[in-house]
Amino acid sequence: MEFMVDSDLPADDEPVAVAALSDVQLVERMAELGRQRSRVEGQLAQAAAEMHRRLGGRAAAATVRERLKVSSRQATAEVELAASLAGDFPATLAAWRAGEITSGHARVIAKVGLDPEHANEPALLEMARGVPVDLFARMTRHYASQTDSCAEHNRQHRNRWASMVQDPDGSWRLSAYFGYDDGKRVSLAFNRMVRTLRNDEQGAPTFARAA
Repeated sequence: MEFMVDSDLPADDEPVAVAALSDVQLVERMAELGRQRSRVEGQLAQAAAEMHRRLGGRAAAATVRERLKVSSRQATAEVELAASLAGDFPATLAAWRAGEITSGHARVIAKVGLDPEHANEPALLEMARGVPVDLFARMTRHYASQTDSCAEHNRQHRNRWASMVQDPDGSWRLSAYFGYDDGKRVSLAFNRMVRTLRNDEQGAPTFARAA
């Protein structure tokens, strides 16, 4: 991967007197600064991806932690995201570097794109541009639900199972696997049963849970 640093990012050598800006000018100032922030973060992601390619994930995360003064968890997450975008979603990384999307949009695309059925990068980028991250995340969930295959639902339904086994001490163990639809119905019924049991036991002796 060729690593380039954009040299045309405006330097803020002359601080803007924001108190003197009109309301419209202040909004425009914030929007432009937001685009600049996205461009810088996109360049950092590109550099992190290249470092990951050269040194591996652990060494790259350690370098990001040391140089950017962030936590180990944040450094690891940023390197993993950068490597994922560079390898699987290069157009998303390019849009991030151009200031067209934010880091939040990039994370959503990388997560949704893990599912081969929903890994349509151009469609995801089209949705991402111009909308806040939380709205984009909701849009992708709706997009995924519309394109879920019937085969997957059928697979979940075929593979459903449940087991309730009594242990030697008299206690019971309940385990099960259900698909989305069956699981939702069972969950509602189970919660109703638990509430009923709790109501029936009001006033009965209670036992402290072992620490």
